Amino acid sequence: MKMENRTTPSVVPKLKITEAEAINAIKCNKPTSGYIILCEALDMAVEALEKQISKKPYLDNDNGVYEKEHCPTCHRSLFPNDHHCRCGQALDWTDLPTEKGGAEE
Repeated sequence: MKMENRTTPSVVPKLKITEAEAINAIKCNKPTSGYIILCEALDMAVEALEKQISKKPYLDNDNGVYEKEHCPTCHRSLFPNDHHCRCGQALDWTDLPTEKGGAEE
């Protein structure tokens, strides 16, 4: 009679979901009352996941001289082609001019 090895965990395939799907799953399954520490931890997880979804910088003429790119989350000034802001927000530079006058040709 062959004995089964009970110490080996069964192999469970890992699901591959997007950040947006993970955010939705957390929000839909978050407790509505009680569990204050768990709710705070879930809010922090959602905030971190939301920063992993790339967002486009916006142009602002806050100094009155020239337009400058800013983070859509924390509104800090950015250097062209930064991949992430200091706040952790992933940035998407597609369809944005990286040099002044480059998109007007």
